[in-house]
Amino acid sequence: MKNSIFSLIILTSLSLTVSCSSSTNSSAQEAVREFYVQYIKAASQFPPDMAQLDALIAAHCTEDFRERLQNSEPDADPILDLQDVDKKIASTLQVTPSDGDSEVFQVCMDLGAGQGKHCVQVKVEEVDGEWKIADVIH
Repeated sequence: MKNSIFSLIILTSLSLTVSCSSSTNSSAQEAVREFYVQYIKAASQFPPDMAQLDALIAAHCTEDFRERLQNSEPDADPILDLQDVDKKIASTLQVTPSDGDSEVFQVCMDLGAGQGKHCVQVKVEEVDGEWKIADVIH
């Protein structure tokens, strides 16, 4: 009897842990997806809407990452790792968790016209209860 009660407690604890981890992962994944859809739309305008891009970065990225972006001089857009952005890629966006790390996601988009799929790794951190982009790894 004691063994079955103990087993039930262990199973319940594991179930709650997996459930919380899964919902945390999906909310982080959705935050990354939402950011990238909005960012692609703003970056694809001609000329790009820099005020909107800056506002998105301010709202969705960690302070440390924002500082690194401001101090860099990239050859391509540092969020997308692309030079030219077509708004159509937003509809092909795929955000999937990376193996073994619940705070890293692979963000892929189909560039079309025979250019194939383009992916970046995105690291997130929880800041004041919200998921923020902490790094983009090209």
